[in-house]
Amino acid sequence: MFTTTSTTLALAATLFGSSAIAAATYKQISDYKYPSFFDGFDYFNGDDPTGGFIFYQDRVAAKEQALTGWVYYEGSKDNNAWIGVDSKGDASSGRNSIRLISKEKYQVGTLTVIDVRHIPTGPALWPAVWYLAPPEDAEWPYGGEMDIMEWVNNNTENHMTLHTGPGCVVDQTPSKYAGELINEDCSYGENGILGSNGCSIPAPEKYAPNGRTLATAGPEFNKQGGGIYVHEWTSDSISVWLFPHDAIPADLKAGNPNPSSWKQKPLARFSGAGCDFTTAFKPQQLIINIDVCGTWAGNAYPGGVEACNAFAAENSKAFEDAFFEFASIKMYSSNSGADPRPSKREAHGGEHSGDAATATYTVESTSTTTLTTTRTMTLAPEVYSLQVSYDNSRHSYPTGTVGAMNGTAPGNGSRNSTRFGGQNNFHASGRLPHRPSATPSIPTSGASGAADIGRWLSGAVVLVVIAALLCLPGVAMLALFEWRHNGRYMKKN
Repeated sequence: MFTTTSTTLALAATLFGSSAIAAATYKQISDYKYPSFFDGFDYFNGDDPTGGFIFYQDRVAAKEQALTGWVYYEGSKDNNAWIGVDSKGDASSGRNSIRLISKEKYQVGTLTVIDVRHIPTGPALWPAVWYLAPPEDAEWPYGGEMDIMEWVNNNTENHMTLHTGPGCVVDQTPSKYAGELINEDCSYGENGILGSNGCSIPAPEKYAPNGRTLATAGPEFNKQGGGIYVHEWTSDSISVWLFPHDAIPADLKAGNPNPSSWKQKPLARFSGAGCDFTTAFKPQQLIINIDVCGTWAGNAYPGGVEACNAFAAENSKAFEDAFFEFASIKMYSSNSGADPRPSKREAHGGEHSGDAATATYTVESTSTTTLTTTRTMTLAPEVYSLQVSYDNSRHSYPTGTVGAMNGTAPGNGSRNSTRFGGQNNFHASGRLPHRPSATPSIPTSGASGAADIGRWLSGAVVLVVIAALLCLPGVAMLALFEWRHNGRYMKKN
């Protein structure tokens, strides 16, 4: 869920030659995770600001098109946030995608811990996880931009980049980081566009911290199960680390991150007396987006932007792997922490506010007896429906049946049992009395016999209806979910 907590630690003085904030303490200030990961973000809606072949969708449209949702893992019971590009609809004039912007702004002294399990891969893509000063606070690039994860097309190396106005020049000190610095002036830009190139440190092609090969982007990153990206912004440096899930520093894993104790060299470190990292970067919002083509991926695509757009329009299946999957994103601060925007969140049609909601359902058993059960359930954002008790294979329903279900949540209206969110949200327990206590005999003659036959046929019809009702949830489940490797389930469109 999106929460604030208070975990503290002592931050030491020096790591790989860069001094940290003396005697500072880190405290956790934000936690983006299930079930309210998406409540911490606004959905940018409109054309891409960087000229991509894309239309960014609002929250309602994103839900309807299954561009945001949850991935459920049967073994661990984990639910991860899923953010993707449309891979099925008409894309003749552009693909539908997502651009999330954090509701909170973060200041110097922020440590960002990103547990990412899958990244978008494939041609024509330009995905990114990055920080940007809001345009109402500072015109780009004077407010600063920090790119944590970014690559295009089939690149297999992550690019970590800073974009600033004049006056931010960093040192060429390769002993402090694993990558190789391109441009020391973070305001550098080609074709007269200030800051368009910035100062960048691509990850090395073969990154092997502690003697172990670790992919920073591309398909191999997904094969290794993703990783933990950590971004640290202090008054005298900006650094990025990547850790595999089975080699996370103990303090980081415990929720007490202490970068000064980490022996692994960061992938990137921007530092030096030529840049004041406090003034060059205004308070920032975290952005997660998946672009298609655009000024970088399009120009880097063979044949240029037009060829890239044509490929994107005509090859929907090429975007089936174009999605982010996040277990969580946590922010820690060594100062006063996040700077929440004063504007109150606006409600959008069909959007859940993140508050608890209730739902009731009615189960019918026989023609002579109606068993009505009303229960209360919590509806998480992005999740609208009841799931009845159901065996571990997640392909059949051995107990329970749903006759009717209607959920009401703020701004949502009525919702029905054909919408599943992709996780084990609720279980209706207890077997229902859907079987007669004894097998009836079939009379063969007389008025009473005719009446009995009528009653027997009525009972048979009821049994057929009940049997159909028992089967429908399983059929619906198979229609709404698809089996993925490693016990992963995802909601279909």
